[in-house]
Amino acid sequence: MFIIDELALDEDSERKIKQLQSKPSMKHVPFILIEHSFSETPSHSMNGWKAILTKPVLADHLLREIAALLKAGGRQEETAPKEKEAALEIREMPHILVVEDDPVNQRVIHDLLENWGCRVTLAGNGKEGVNQVKQNHYDLIFMDCVMPVMDGYRAAETIRILEKEKNMDKTPIVALTARAGKGEDQKCFDAGMDDYMTKPLNKDLVQKILKKWLDKP
Repeated sequence: MFIIDELALDEDSERKIKQLQSKPSMKHVPFILIEHSFSETPSHSMNGWKAILTKPVLADHLLREIAALLKAGGRQEETAPKEKEAALEIREMPHILVVEDDPVNQRVIHDLLENWGCRVTLAGNGKEGVNQVKQNHYDLIFMDCVMPVMDGYRAAETIRILEKEKNMDKTPIVALTARAGKGEDQKCFDAGMDDYMTKPLNKDLVQKILKKWLDKP
């Protein structure tokens, strides 16, 4: 997802944005333009932009817009019925722990999961996540890798140790990482995680993860 202030645009940057938007790989990536209320006339059409917001933009409004676009996978057309059915083919009311320090990412993934019938608990860092696992059973954990207090790698390792000590069932842990570099997936696996997703979050990938780890018995 790209959120761009119109004051940052010039002829060269607009050309580069248009080039990005025209790439097939960017077809479902939302581009949001932030316009300024002091603009005398609207200078931008919706062509290429999934949303155009006018300053001042309230936080709740921006969060709702981001959540709506990610739920739609960055597309304005209706989701095909087949996709909707696939997203619902998971066990009933799974309890999911989301360990994520960024409030925008928290809100986005919380709304996505709730929309698919999941019960969601949020934790703001790895230490809070570990404490949640001590107190409750979860069907799936989404774990951000880079957080204050305790990062996701350490939290996953601690959870795996806790499960062995307490003879608890192993809960699938899915890493949320902004690092797509070589070896990042292995680092997640070495810490005891079972799967990983690269940020920014993608609705279709979240669906696949839910289907993979929460399939009906």
